[in-house]
Amino acid sequence: MSELRRRPAAMVAAFLLVLGLAALPLVLASHVPLVDYPFHLARMAILDRHGDDAFLQGIYAVHLHAVPNVAMDLVVLGLAKILPVEIASRTFIVVSFALTLSGVAALGRVLHGGTSLPTLVLGAALLHNWIFLFGFLNYLFGLGVLLWATAVWIATETRPLWSRIALGLPFALVLYFSHLVAFALFCLVLAGLGVQRALRDRRLDVGVLALETTAALGACVLPIVLFVFFSPTSADAAGGFVFQTFASKAKSVLLTPLSASLAADGIFFAGLGSAALPVLLRGRIRFSGTMLGPLVLVLLAFLSTPVGTSAGHHLDDRIPLALFLLAVGSLAVGLPSGTLGRSTAVALLVAIGGRMIVVTHDWRRWDQEFAEARAAFGTLEPASVVYVATAEGPPTSGGLLARYDHVRPPERHLGSYAALRPGVFVPMVYAHPRLQPISVRPELVPVAELQGFDPLPVTTPQDLQALVERIRTATTHAPGLVRHVYLVVQRPGALSDTIVAMGVPAAASTESFVILKLR
Repeated sequence: MSELRRRPAAMVAAFLLVLGLAALPLVLASHVPLVDYPFHLARMAILDRHGDDAFLQGIYAVHLHAVPNVAMDLVVLGLAKILPVEIASRTFIVVSFALTLSGVAALGRVLHGGTSLPTLVLGAALLHNWIFLFGFLNYLFGLGVLLWATAVWIATETRPLWSRIALGLPFALVLYFSHLVAFALFCLVLAGLGVQRALRDRRLDVGVLALETTAALGACVLPIVLFVFFSPTSADAAGGFVFQTFASKAKSVLLTPLSASLAADGIFFAGLGSAALPVLLRGRIRFSGTMLGPLVLVLLAFLSTPVGTSAGHHLDDRIPLALFLLAVGSLAVGLPSGTLGRSTAVALLVAIGGRMIVVTHDWRRWDQEFAEARAAFGTLEPASVVYVATAEGPPTSGGLLARYDHVRPPERHLGSYAALRPGVFVPMVYAHPRLQPISVRPELVPVAELQGFDPLPVTTPQDLQALVERIRTATTHAPGLVRHVYLVVQRPGALSDTIVAMGVPAAASTESFVILKLR
């Protein structure tokens, strides 16, 4: 187990074991409690049923253009031909895990001749991370492809120019359609590798630099042309820049390796610390200088990238995860020999296994709330539009952990589950015409614009009454295919008496929300 490179069967077994542990929550929990997952799943269901569903055809238009960030749409719709959409969506996450973990191993094999159990455990630990909690699944899929693309590019550095471009271009296209940030990171990695190779003898070799630049441009130019000239997303990418402070960026770095459970992370890092000590004392850790240039450029990109533009949010928050994964793939971590090595291996497996058991418990504790919500949505009548509001924000924390307010509880897009029911239109489902392959038809835009993509805040009785009137006004002239109007009020709390006094009938209720029938 200490030298997996010499034992391919042991390497495969270790890979499958660690991957299985990372996927444990997806197998044992009934629901996926990631913030954005409900509207990802809703979009998958809409795309899957759109061709045969007259109601959806009247609500949404499907676009076939060069929009990036559609990895999940393409993979899940392919899998949905043989699997139910919900299982296909979970399978997509497992495929992303497998891509990322195998990409870390592939990078280690190219740089060091093989991988090791510590490298696999570190890679698996990074699969449950801050970005995963938000549910940025297209980007995470793209990171797995990025790791493989980096490994292949390094492995083929001595091939002819045309051969390298021919290999790099398909990766670049897959990365572009996976996620735009993942593609941009690929371009930076190629640039960093080129500079590193040109400086291999500690003097800049202009000829090598020119060759590497040509290869990188040849691999990346087609997606750049697609984005600039053919993608509607480019219209939003050049404006609305918002930057966060370096202190906030530092918080993003610290939060990146954390999972859904701080207890789980405590178990893992304690186990990792006990396992790392003998490795450090024996000096079995090596870093490949080949990756120094790419890591420096990615770090500089993180420091200079805005947190948001008109085309997206949390842009710089995503980059530390790429840094960590590339760094782990660049390490060769060997275990000590003999009993100490076996004990270290056991400690690593106990650490990652314990972490995933606790994370699985965290996922399962949301199952009842999600199941009750979906049962309540099952009472909605066909030909309905469903708005979502919230009377209370999530519990607030202090300091660094305040950012957990955005991901725990994972209720922000819970209302999107209503869109899984046939004949139900949920405007909160993300369907931006320049960022998604679906968009709301023009005649329904006034109905959808009232909602936006988050629950509407109603903190006072006046807010709730005003919202009800706005909804009634917006839906008065809605097309005939919308006959029923509902409002989901999450965390009604102090507004419960106001809801009763308004005399609006409740179609259903759970411990966390009430569904009001407005028409």
